Amino acid sequence: MSLLHNLQIASSIAASSAALWRGTSAFYRKGVTQPEKTLTLYEFENCPYCRLVRLALTELHINVNIRPCPKGGKVWREEAKKIGGKAQFPLLVDENTDTVMYESTEIVQYLFNTYLGKVPNKWQPNNIKKMIAGGQVASAIRYGKGQAAKPSTQPKEPLTLYTFDSSPFGRLARERMCELELPYKSVNIGKEQAADMGPANRSWNRKPYFPAKGSKRETMQDELGHISSPYLVDPNTGTQMPESEAILAYLDKTYGK
Repeated sequence: MSLLHNLQIASSIAASSAALWRGTSAFYRKGVTQPEKTLTLYEFENCPYCRLVRLALTELHINVNIRPCPKGGKVWREEAKKIGGKAQFPLLVDENTDTVMYESTEIVQYLFNTYLGKVPNKWQPNNIKKMIAGGQVASAIRYGKGQAAKPSTQPKEPLTLYTFDSSPFGRLARERMCELELPYKSVNIGKEQAADMGPANRSWNRKPYFPAKGSKRETMQDELGHISSPYLVDPNTGTQMPESEAILAYLDKTYGK
């Protein structure tokens, strides 16, 4: 692993720490009614308000189609404007309820009410203000990353990224995909049990690691033979790969200009 990449990882860890590692665990997964149709979120990675929505999606364990709209972007911003009427982010589209909405706090309230049936105290507006403040610090730490568009070649089909929002390694992949305006399905693999804490495929207590029965991580292991955040699946090239540094190199080579 290169020195530059190690420095990026250290910065990303600092950003997750500033946000108090929110967006790590799938706290509410057992009570959630999973949407039949995948939600779509128009957003950009370094926006603290967009981050708030991603944190909620991780804790609810809900997958989402990401349509990156970085500053200066020309791929998804116009589509978002046609759908919602203005270039404001985040913008949530939920075809299950014919809902189109702006404003991060309102989106979060909607997600919890619709898919959990209640808004936990942790996610009440007064507490959300603290989360946004932490997100603003995280954005400052990662200033310039996942914010502005870069020239790219667009894929014919959206990619898939297995991650969870606080993942320092996953953040690096999401930032690059945002900058390249690459559409992807974010499969949220927030931690579901104590054994999930620590590095992927290793239990913190040094016992043999097994993902929780019936969990997304178990499905990921069965289907891909690997548990990792990030883990990229690109149907356009048949590529499946872990490791953030390798993913960044692949994205730049395949879709960068």
